[in-house]
Amino acid sequence: METGTKTAIIGIAAAMAISAFGGLALADGQQKINQNYLDLYDRDRFDAADADHNGLLTVDELQDAQKEFEFYRDNDRFRSADANGDGMLSLDECKAQRRQEIEHRNKLEKQILEDLRKRHPGADFTNIGWLKDHPEVLAQLIGNSTWLDENPQAARKLWENREWLAEHPDCAKAIFANRRWLYENPDIAEKLLENKKWIFNNPEVAKEVFANRLWLRAHPEFAKELYGNREWLAKHSAAAHVVYNNADFVKNHPELAKFAVEQRAAGKVAAQKANVSRPAVQKAAAAAKANGK
Repeated sequence: METGTKTAIIGIAAAMAISAFGGLALADGQQKINQNYLDLYDRDRFDAADADHNGLLTVDELQDAQKEFEFYRDNDRFRSADANGDGMLSLDECKAQRRQEIEHRNKLEKQILEDLRKRHPGADFTNIGWLKDHPEVLAQLIGNSTWLDENPQAARKLWENREWLAEHPDCAKAIFANRRWLYENPDIAEKLLENKKWIFNNPEVAKEVFANRLWLRAHPEFAKELYGNREWLAKHSAAAHVVYNNADFVKNHPELAKFAVEQRAAGKVAAQKANVSRPAVQKAAAAAKANGK
């Protein structure tokens, strides 16, 4: 065999090996991203549902957070998850059901996608023009991981069009509620979240943004700016409720803790329902008051 041919073969083999290794590295990197998200998501959604902050979820707390814990609405699944039989679920008990929850969610999403296709025979769910003309369908697709995994480019093109989103708040809300996709696509998330004025003009969207603790934890200045808009919070109780229930953030921001406690004392619904009576929050509020903040 000629030297040149040998060199070419070796080069091709090396390139193939590098490509394969790169693919494995990317797959491993994505797996780590997904695992990191799931770990954070498990903790954040549990804390958000744990109204009395005792580290256990009661049936009532699960019912109040049924969007996040729909899996446990089935009595048999609840009993199966309740390993120690105390009638409540701990974080570890919930995490032990993660695989079953994901499988359950995927099954539901595939069924929803199949039902949508039956209701719209012949529709091309990858056609941007058709989707824009049918925002009620798009709003359902945006929250469907099966569709997103099959059509990442279509989703990206739609979500980069902020002007269109501004005219279709239901679709925008569905986007901001899909935290997993935003976590995996931080470039799109940054573009969506940079228009704070638009977010505040759409309270239902703002509520989903406030609930995305993963993003807010990773962007503390952004979180401080959003959570610090006290005048707006006083006028939008549902969104404020989400803010005040983020006890870790509140206790680490004394000015907000003081405001939350004042809102609760004044009988504001959002603050009254939120658990701002935790010692850490009260302590932060007292410190802010003492410092004249």
